[in-house]
Amino acid sequence: MMYRPPSYFAEKTGFSARWIQERAKRGEIPGTIKAGSHYRIDVQKFWHWWRAQEVRKWQVSIKEERSGGGAVERAAKSSGSRLRQILNM
Repeated sequence: MMYRPPSYFAEKTGFSARWIQERAKRGEIPGTIKAGSHYRIDVQKFWHWWRAQEVRKWQVSIKEERSGGGAVERAAKSSGSRLRQILNM
C-alpha cells in the first residue's frame, strides 16, 4: 500500500488539500490513517472512492434533471474524471 498526504490528491483532483483533509478527518475517505497530526491516504482506496463519488454525483444530477420535466433527453458522453480533464488540457 502506498500512502500520500492530502496535498498530493489536491494537486491531482483540483480540490484543496483542506477539502480532502476534512473528508479524511470525518472518515469519509477509506484508507485514511493519522500519523501524528498528519493524515495519509491509501492511493488505491482513494481513487476507488473518488470514482464512486463521480458516478453517484452524475446519477443524482440526471435524476434531478428528469424530475424537472423541462430537460431534453440526449445521449451524453462522460468527460471522465477531473484528473483526466486536467491531463488532457
